[in-house]
Amino acid sequence: MNMKKKGNIFVYIILVAAVLLTKILGLARNILLSAYYGTGIEASAFSAVSNLPLIVFDVTFGTAISAAFVPVFNEKLSVQGNKDANRFASNFLNIVLLFSAAIAVLGIAFPKAAVMFVASGFDNNANTLSLASELMRIIMPIICFACGTFIFVGILQSYGQFIAPALVSLFSNLSMILYLIYANNVFGIKGLAVAFCLGWSLQFLFLIPFLKQKKFKYSFVLDFKSPEIKKVAILTLPLFVSALAQPINQLISTNLSSGVSESGVATVNYAYNAYFIVAGVFSYALTNMFFPEMSRRFACKDTDGATVICRDMLSTITAIIMPIMVFLFSCSVPVIRIIYQRGKFTAQDTLSVAALLTIYSIGMIFLSWQDILNKYFYSMQKSVVPMIAAAIGIALNFALSILLTPAYQLKGLAISTVISGIVMTAVLCLFSLRYTRKIFDRRFVIELIKLISAGIVLYFVCTFMLGLFDFETSNIMQILYIAVIFIAAVIVYFIALILLRSNNISNILKLFKKGGHKC
Repeated sequence: MNMKKKGNIFVYIILVAAVLLTKILGLARNILLSAYYGTGIEASAFSAVSNLPLIVFDVTFGTAISAAFVPVFNEKLSVQGNKDANRFASNFLNIVLLFSAAIAVLGIAFPKAAVMFVASGFDNNANTLSLASELMRIIMPIICFACGTFIFVGILQSYGQFIAPALVSLFSNLSMILYLIYANNVFGIKGLAVAFCLGWSLQFLFLIPFLKQKKFKYSFVLDFKSPEIKKVAILTLPLFVSALAQPINQLISTNLSSGVSESGVATVNYAYNAYFIVAGVFSYALTNMFFPEMSRRFACKDTDGATVICRDMLSTITAIIMPIMVFLFSCSVPVIRIIYQRGKFTAQDTLSVAALLTIYSIGMIFLSWQDILNKYFYSMQKSVVPMIAAAIGIALNFALSILLTPAYQLKGLAISTVISGIVMTAVLCLFSLRYTRKIFDRRFVIELIKLISAGIVLYFVCTFMLGLFDFETSNIMQILYIAVIFIAAVIVYFIALILLRSNNISNILKLFKKGGHKC
């Protein structure tokens, strides 16, 4: 194994560890939140309000940053060098911060309107609406810090720095964890909103020293007519719809769940976060590590090289997510019991959240594939494709949510989310076949069948072992039982892959063998 290959594998392992650490802290934050507030009014108000600035960011500036800014910045960096690239990044940063500040001011000035946008069901409960409005005023500035943070992340990743961007979430999670442990009893839920906002500001400040190490020089420039800004705008316009998928689907769930029951928003949020945290760890690490590389490949007209990277990313993420997905599908009740059931989070809350997690877990692989395929099309600047897929997914999710929620309540929202995610992934796959047959070639399909077969074996192992243990015991024994089931299931999974002569392990190593590419 050559040094470059070892270096890439080492970076990915560190990157996954960093992302995993931040996700574990995010889970710890949710555990404390559930213990102190359960699924009551305060939990629902905070869950709904804390989502809004990030949903607005995802829908607006997040699209331009992740899908348009990064390719244009890499193009400037490759062709014209650091100076021009840094000037473009500074101009983009200033423009985005200006508009995000205006949105934050509107949210602070009209908090009730903002709350009704994200959780219209609160209109039926004056206390929840009043509390959510107060929290909204505190939390809205987060959108400015989110914009600055993710622009910095895009710059650092383009320069080959992946670890620091992966660690930024430590600050928002740690600030809330420390607050919940040491100050929650004094300042309550409003203090938690302040801690949440403070954590995002620390994320922004944390990345500045790393930018200086990479010789990034900020300049105060505000040029709306810049050719690069116009190019980002042109690329971004069709991307808005594709970026709407996840936040709008989340907004649909939040809105409708707020009308189902007083605890609906919190219940959906706990289940969705558990699913999204696990699904996002490995796909986030892969896409953020290789997205700049794919952008450079397409910029240098190396279409085959970018396509091979995408194919290997899909194979790798499927092999990694499959055992986790099947495990959560099979063992959602004991997993949620271990994670959340304490304090004000009751046994009934456990059953409600676990039922949703079982459904959400089916969509894990599809969520990861969406992320990878979207970045593939963004890299080749074919942004219309993700736009079409997202438009179909949003429309389908909205229609199914309206149809299924009256009969199936919160489960109907989860089913709608998963089905729309599967359809979006299918649309992206069909369009990829239109551009190239090299992603889903015969070898890839055979390996996918082997992974599915190993997953089926894994399911029966999990179900069998779940019946061997009595989970009505101490927390320590419950953790031990679930760890034994998971470890045994993963071992069986890899044995099944070996017996099926799967090439997925070698494909994972092959992915990291690819070094940086220059024109």
